[in-house]
Amino acid sequence: MTTVKLVTVPREGTPKPLASHEELTRLAQRIRAGRGPIACDVERGHGFTYSTRAYLIQIKREGVGIGLIDPTVSTAGMAKIAHCLSGADYVLHAADQDLESLRGEGIEPASLFDTEIAALVLGYDHVGLAALTESLLGIKLAKEHQAANWSRRPLPEEWCAYAALDVDYLLELAAILSDKLQAANRYEWALQENAHVLAAPPRRPKPDPWRIKGAGRLASRRKLAVLRQLWLAREEIGRAENISPSRLLSKSALLSIADSLVDDPRRLTHVRELSYRRSRRYLPQWRAAIAQAKALPQEELPALHRPLEEGELPAPREWRRVNPEAAARLRLVKDVIAAAAHDLGIRADILLGARVQQRLAWEWPMDIEATLTEWGARPWQCQIVLPILRPLVED
Repeated sequence: MTTVKLVTVPREGTPKPLASHEELTRLAQRIRAGRGPIACDVERGHGFTYSTRAYLIQIKREGVGIGLIDPTVSTAGMAKIAHCLSGADYVLHAADQDLESLRGEGIEPASLFDTEIAALVLGYDHVGLAALTESLLGIKLAKEHQAANWSRRPLPEEWCAYAALDVDYLLELAAILSDKLQAANRYEWALQENAHVLAAPPRRPKPDPWRIKGAGRLASRRKLAVLRQLWLAREEIGRAENISPSRLLSKSALLSIADSLVDDPRRLTHVRELSYRRSRRYLPQWRAAIAQAKALPQEELPALHRPLEEGELPAPREWRRVNPEAAARLRLVKDVIAAAAHDLGIRADILLGARVQQRLAWEWPMDIEATLTEWGARPWQCQIVLPILRPLVED
C-alpha cells in the first residue's frame, strides 16, 4: 500500500498575500524572469459575495516560487501583474470559472493544460485536485478552508497556506498526467479539449433565471409573479451590498413565500429565514416586491411555462409527449455512445456532450459530421463517434 503524506503547509513556507503597488511590481519582475508554464488557481467569494471576481490569485512558476496576489487593492500594480501573466502557458485545475475570473483581472492565457480535463480523458473516476494529488503523488492536501469567504481581509495565515497548496504540486501533477496521456495516445484529445475550454465564449445569461428549481409547483401566474419580483429584489440588494443573494433569502424561502403568503405580505414576519437579522433588514423591499406583483395586470403576469427561445430544444423529459420519435432516437444515441465510452474507459459525456447528443436525436440530420462540428464536438470525438452514428441515420 502506498504511503500517503498529509501536507498542511507549502514546501517553501506560507507566502503572504501581495497587494501594494510595490509588492506587485516586484512580483511582476520575478514573473518576467521565470521559466515554463504558470500553475494558477483563483479564490472567489462564492456563497458570500455577489461579485464573482477573484479575491486571491495563486501562481507558481519555476524561478518564481509561489505568489499570492490580492487583486483588490492596487489597480496599477495589478495591471503590471496582468501584463506579465498574459500570453503565458497555464496549468489549472477545473479551469472554466478560473478563466472567467482571470480575464476579469485582464489576464489572458496563451494556452491551457487543465489537470481535471487530463484526468477525465484518461478515465479517472475521481478527478478532484485533492484526489489526483493523493493518488498520483501520494500527498494529501489539507482542504478544510475550501468554502471560506475569500473576500475577508486580512486573510488568516492558515487560509493562505491552503491557497498556496493548490498550486504547490500542480506542475508535478500536470507532468505525470501529460506522460500518461502520451502513453495512452490521448494527448491530442486533451489538447483539443483544453483549446475548446480556452476558446469558449462567455456563458450566455440563463433565460428567466428567476424560474428556479421548484418554480413549476407554483400553480398560478400570480404566484410566479411574486417569485419573480422577490428574486429581482434579492438580486438588486445583493448587487448593491455585494452579498450573495442566497445569504439574503434561500431559494426555498422564495418559493415558500410565493406559494403560501401571496395574499398577506404582513405574514412575512413568520417566515423562519426572516428572523435572521440580515434578511429582516430588508422587509420593506420584500413587502414592496409582493405588492408590486399583486398589482400587475393579468396580461403582464409571467406564463406558467417559459416559452422556448429560438433554436432551443424542450427538456428531454418532455420529449415523449412532444416528439416521441426524437425521444426514441435519443435513447438509441445514448446507448451507442455509452457503449463506446465504456470500451474506452471514459464517461459518455466526455466522448460526446449531452447537448450534442440531444441535438442529433432531435434533428436526425443526414450530415451528422456538420451537425457535430456546429454544436462543438471536437475532431477526436467526431473520429470515434461518426462510424457508430452514421449507420443509425442511414437505417
